[in-house]
Amino acid sequence: MSNAGINIAASGLLAQQTAMDVIAENLANATTPGYVRARANLTTMPGSSAVGNGAMVANITLVQNSILAADARAGASGSSQLTAYGTLLNEAQSAFGEPSSTGIAAQLSQMWSSFDNIANNPSSLAPRSETLSYASQVATSLNEAAIQLASLGHQTVLQLQDQTGQVNSLLVQAASLNNSILSAKTGGGDANSLSNQLNQVINQLGKLINVSVRQQPNGSTNLYMGGITLVEGSTVAATLGISATGAGAGLSASVTSSSTTGPVAVTSGSIAGLLAGMSKISGFQGQLNTVASSLAGLVNTSQANGAYWYPAIAGSSALASTVTIPSGGQTLAVTSAGVASTYTIPAGTYTPAQLASAVQSSSSGALTASVNSSGALVIAASDAQAASSLTVTGGTALGALGLSASSSATPTPDALGAPPAFFVNSSSGSSTGIDAANISVNPALTSNPLALSAGSSVSSGPLDGSNAQAMAALYNSSAGPDSTYRTLIGQIGTLTQSANQQVQNQSALSSAAQAALQSNSGVSVNQETIDMLKYQEAYQAAAKMLSAMDSLVQSLIQAA
Repeated sequence: MSNAGINIAASGLLAQQTAMDVIAENLANATTPGYVRARANLTTMPGSSAVGNGAMVANITLVQNSILAADARAGASGSSQLTAYGTLLNEAQSAFGEPSSTGIAAQLSQMWSSFDNIANNPSSLAPRSETLSYASQVATSLNEAAIQLASLGHQTVLQLQDQTGQVNSLLVQAASLNNSILSAKTGGGDANSLSNQLNQVINQLGKLINVSVRQQPNGSTNLYMGGITLVEGSTVAATLGISATGAGAGLSASVTSSSTTGPVAVTSGSIAGLLAGMSKISGFQGQLNTVASSLAGLVNTSQANGAYWYPAIAGSSALASTVTIPSGGQTLAVTSAGVASTYTIPAGTYTPAQLASAVQSSSSGALTASVNSSGALVIAASDAQAASSLTVTGGTALGALGLSASSSATPTPDALGAPPAFFVNSSSGSSTGIDAANISVNPALTSNPLALSAGSSVSSGPLDGSNAQAMAALYNSSAGPDSTYRTLIGQIGTLTQSANQQVQNQSALSSAAQAALQSNSGVSVNQETIDMLKYQEAYQAAAKMLSAMDSLVQSLIQAA
């Protein structure tokens, strides 16, 4: 009887000690994300003794609810998805910086208004230069917005590649933990700590993709994404990758699986949010390209349909492939609007284009010079009003320039040929294939602002500004760049605002689901402390019983 009593007391000590160890582990992980608390389940030891055979720990189980865990995981996955999506939209919105007094909308307005200034004073160079400057600002801003959106799309692809890499790493960890859990259970060990680690891995996966779990009878956990098996026992059944194609507005990406062909659907998690955001960015780029092509198309059409007046003197013959100005330089004497001036062209050997540049430089910008399609030199006054009459009065450079002392000009329409395009593709110099990334003002206009078609026709004369007025009116075009741009900015603003609100709503839902799971499976420090005190008291009771049994045995020995 004494030995039986000692054994009963000792079993109580061991059982309560194990229970306290479990609680200590719970308390140590009270703040560990995804930790599921353990519980020691005590029972009586088997046997037929009338007074019992003591206490034992039947098992140590995790207090988990698969439904609440799935809800919490789905909530976190949805929150990650919307956060990634909303972040991309916010970054896209910042690429435009609207509304702003210096944004594209304001710059377009300035440009259209400046055409009115040309219409009011078509013979002056200043308003033309101002319009070209405003147009260049618009083109540059479109270029910069396109670059930022393209960069954002590229960075998103890199993020997707990084996150699928994280998924694959977590799948390897999950398979390894499954293997360790199976080994522990086979050897009769405690696998709860390993199961908690696996739960944390699954939670991390849930923030990236729509992962679902299925517990197996042997203690392992299989992982799935839609109809794809990702982890089966201790084996990684499939890994994920990213397929990216195209560039700019045509850039697209999709998720691929090593176990299937073609793209696979990712319906939640940050990867799903990045894919959705990337699709929107590509759409924004397409709309921005429409703004640029619409702007170029409307203005270029008006420019081509109008006429420009460029008072000029053309050489009587095409220039040679090289022209030599002898040592000491040569002079060019001209009279413009009754004012005589003499300019010195420096000595040197020039191509026709270089010679034109030298003439222009020698006059400090008073003259504009270029080579026409026939290879002859075209000289004009930079100010159309001053060039109402322009006459070469002499100079030693006449022969080299293909001119004679009788060369003169009154305002002449289209002296350099058909009006040059207003906007061009900066890569090709052509007026075709224009988009937001390559739109630019034609250098032929910036170097010769008088070639801007201010008038409606040649017959209307050099003081006609009706075509410039028509260009200013393009602001009101229902299918014009301003309307398209306003639609784009409005869409971005609406989508971004909606996404930000969805993030807040989903965050609240996710927090509620997590709180429900924590209430069921998480560690309550207060409750664990109370349970610890109960087990401590039971431990002390078992210890007193053991001491009492020891005293009883000693008394019996002494009595004998």
